[in-house]
Amino acid sequence: MTTLQRIGVTLAILASASGGERARAQTDQTLLVRSPESLRWSPDGNRVAVYLANAHDGELRVYDVRSGAATKLVTGLPRLRRYKDRFDIRWSGDGSELRYRQGTQYWRVPASGGTPTPVLRDTLPREILVLSPEGDRVSFVRGGDLWVKSLPAGAPRRLVTGQKFLAGQAEFYGRFTEWTPWSPDGTHLIFHAQTPDSGLRLGLARVADGRIRWLPTGGGLWDYSSVEWAPDGGRIAISRLSRDFRRKQLVIWDIRRDVRQVVREDTDPEWVDHNILPSFSSDWSPDGRRLALISNQSGWRRVYVADLASGTSWPVTADGFDAGTVWWSPDGERLLIASNEGSRHSVRLWSYPAGQSGGAAILLTPGEGVIENAAARGSRPDVEWSPDGKRVLYGMSRPDDAFQVGVVDASGGTPTVLYSATAEGLALESQPTIRPVEFAARDGAPIPGVLLEPRRSDPGLRRPALVYHYGGWNQQARLGWHLGPKWKLFEYLAGRGWTVLVADVRGSDGYGRAHAHGMYHDGGGRQATDLADAAAWLRQQPSVDPDRIALFGHSYGAYLALTTLLREPDAFQAGVLMAGVFDWGAFAAGTYGEIRFGPLKSPAVPDIQRRPVLHLDRLKAPVLVYHGTNDFNAPMMFSEQLVRGLMKEGRDYEFAVYPDEPHDWDKEETERDFLIRTERFLLSRMAAGGPKAKSAVP
Repeated sequence: MTTLQRIGVTLAILASASGGERARAQTDQTLLVRSPESLRWSPDGNRVAVYLANAHDGELRVYDVRSGAATKLVTGLPRLRRYKDRFDIRWSGDGSELRYRQGTQYWRVPASGGTPTPVLRDTLPREILVLSPEGDRVSFVRGGDLWVKSLPAGAPRRLVTGQKFLAGQAEFYGRFTEWTPWSPDGTHLIFHAQTPDSGLRLGLARVADGRIRWLPTGGGLWDYSSVEWAPDGGRIAISRLSRDFRRKQLVIWDIRRDVRQVVREDTDPEWVDHNILPSFSSDWSPDGRRLALISNQSGWRRVYVADLASGTSWPVTADGFDAGTVWWSPDGERLLIASNEGSRHSVRLWSYPAGQSGGAAILLTPGEGVIENAAARGSRPDVEWSPDGKRVLYGMSRPDDAFQVGVVDASGGTPTVLYSATAEGLALESQPTIRPVEFAARDGAPIPGVLLEPRRSDPGLRRPALVYHYGGWNQQARLGWHLGPKWKLFEYLAGRGWTVLVADVRGSDGYGRAHAHGMYHDGGGRQATDLADAAAWLRQQPSVDPDRIALFGHSYGAYLALTTLLREPDAFQAGVLMAGVFDWGAFAAGTYGEIRFGPLKSPAVPDIQRRPVLHLDRLKAPVLVYHGTNDFNAPMMFSEQLVRGLMKEGRDYEFAVYPDEPHDWDKEETERDFLIRTERFLLSRMAAGGPKAKSAVP
């Protein structure tokens, strides 16, 4: 049965089945919808290759841009492993063939259809597999070393030794955020190496003979960096963030002359940027003479262009909104920018003139929505100019269409939608409405967010509600399905008749420096009262059951959820805590913790905010605790410590442990259990109905 057929069966069940069957059917609908995760133009600009995936599997399609016709080249591809896999698509020069990476193998398949065949002819162990620009070699990691191999059957050659790559799972999240970038001319590979003080530095390996050169640290202690090769392969743009997050540099390394030039340096006494987004997001102009970059020195993430020869730079975008990613047009005349300009809960594509004289910007993706970035942490969204620079290919999520792939003229106009989740069987009436909201915190500060509600609902019924937040950087509620790391839960609950509020409490990005820095040395302070005020706002809504409002948080958000339940014990009736750290006095979190709580030896916040696990006697609400056994971001011992405290205090809780799961769930069966178990727990613990109205969910 195809995914489209399964969705059709799901919709029929939703219309006629019992409560338990409807829950299972809603789970299928949420997990089976396909989102775009990799997009590539063909060399002639007439076709696009698209990788679409859901919780079960993936498929590779080719769309004819002129007719819209789709060819499914490969179906039933195994689901990508979080952190370890990224789907890479490469067209052959003549457009007759595609190569794609799946796990630890590259495959080739005719663009017109056919049986895929493996590119590598051995089955030896390897990870971090990357095809060279010419497609004639691959690099990979084996036995802790970096190797290269000619295709199809050349002998593997060890290139870099002694680095102990992949000594732990966390390296997929840290050292291999960008994997191992080849130079455009295929002569060099860049890699991250650990320094004796546990920082990072960049190594440059010459592929021909393995000679290694190191980028000097310049006296700084750098914990995060990212690289962007110049088109000619002779220079590298390097963004690096200091360990204390207060200093960020953009350095150009001319590897042929071994000359380094600092193009920009941003500083901030609190923090200039963070470990989830440590770079200037730079992009080279096609001629290699200019760099487009994104700096938040003004308090907003603005696009600038730096002329490398003259040393001058100029702003392209203004304050008042945040830019996320920038791409040069093939002719170097314009910049494609993904930003929340004009709609703070959207991320849309704009085309700007690149020159100093400026000019009018063009909105290419009108309406509300979010340019998709479903790939791994640190990745750029899949957006591409066509080879001739006349069109733009993109993936997007909209409030009225869960996922799309579209093409739009570079001069503007109505986009052509090639893939639509709604058109493929995800009925609009089964998708929740998503709209922006704003409520006032108790100190008068405006707190923005988005609200998800069932598209069809009896106006006389009151719905249970869930409040979600992260409470830290790189979080912003969006007008699309990818609202945050737990969007599948939100869509599932809204489809089951819940109201879900994604609240951007202080500490969230997207609203300027003042809002983002609102958590500085105040972890669990105003953030907790903001969440309690979110619950108070929901109680004023006629469609919400005031006796059934729950709080959910993941990672730092799980800590914040517990702290809120302790400090504001009457605000929520239940809590869900996923993969959290609940004792920041015992967790050596470095800068991450110091920014929120102050130095470890002289904290800036009360003990209940820093170490909520020691104050469980104040907990009234029942809690559901989740953790994966393979979580290297937040060790499971913190949830175990929490559960021991809950038992000691005789509190109402459940503890679900998922085998071999990382910080975010990786397996379909885990996601399925997570959705159903969460709703079941919340409904069982929160009082149903009230004197004012019947409840929408039994």
